[in-house]
Amino acid sequence: MGHSLQHKKETLRTRPDQPDHLRTTIDYAGRCRITNGVHDPGSSPLDVQEDAARALADDLRGQITELQGRLREAETHLEHLAITRKTVTALADRLPAQAASADLPEHPDYPRILAAFNQATGPLRARDVCEALDHELLPKNIEGTRAKLKRLVKLGILTEIDTGNFARQQ
Repeated sequence: MGHSLQHKKETLRTRPDQPDHLRTTIDYAGRCRITNGVHDPGSSPLDVQEDAARALADDLRGQITELQGRLREAETHLEHLAITRKTVTALADRLPAQAASADLPEHPDYPRILAAFNQATGPLRARDVCEALDHELLPKNIEGTRAKLKRLVKLGILTEIDTGNFARQQ
């Protein structure tokens, strides 16, 4: 039994699925050497694990950097879409609702009134149109809206089904 611990060596595979040519030789003095591998001769098992963990961390950092770039691109695209939506909505409020709107009086509420009727499923009252236009529900606003609705009836764009109930002309 004249062998010291430094001379006793053991050869093993580092993973069960690893081929024979990538065996790791570990001696009991704590030194590790990979046969046919990349690691330096004389490195310890801890060094091997540190190298592997460092390589994994570097790879993950690279993936994070790439994902951060892609995230910035997606967020910029979302900002551009929000600006586009805001612009299109603002322009749509200025455009006439239909071809008959060329006969509309010059007031920004008229196209919006027609848009409210286009979205409605039935007749609307002046109060309903005020709510659709986001006007404060004060008597003066309701009466002003009623006057606009009556003017649209005279132009043949709306019809008054019964007193106070207005609908699109069929």
